[in-house]
Amino acid sequence: MTRVFAIAESTLKMILGVGKSAMPNEMIGLLRAEDGVINDVVFAPGTVTSEVSSMVRIDQLPVGLKTVGSVHSHPSGNPTPSGADREMFSKKGKCHIITANPFEMNDWVAYNKKSEPIELDVVELSSKKDKLWEEELERIRKEL
Repeated sequence: MTRVFAIAESTLKMILGVGKSAMPNEMIGLLRAEDGVINDVVFAPGTVTSEVSSMVRIDQLPVGLKTVGSVHSHPSGNPTPSGADREMFSKKGKCHIITANPFEMNDWVAYNKKSEPIELDVVELSSKKDKLWEEELERIRKEL
């Protein structure tokens, strides 16, 4: 598995926007990366969320989908992993992100599979995928 060291700025903005739009419920997704940079999030059909928890339906994902970890939101504003978060982190992926209310650019923390905070650089990419994320973020903003 490739070492993850960064997240694309447009992907981070999209994640924060989805977290804000999901309020008061949590949101959850799986992270994908290319060349060590998180640049995609997969939201699985059948995902269950509430104000205090979220559960992704792994059985609804395409066969062979490669992910590097997870992302979910804490509407409470506290990005500290819960016991359930720590258990999930230990089982799948190397990088996990928790976003927190009010979902601004500094309202997130990345963790390794041991639930220890890790540093991720935020990098600007200029790809077609980034343009699509920017368009989706703008759509989400208009709905709020």
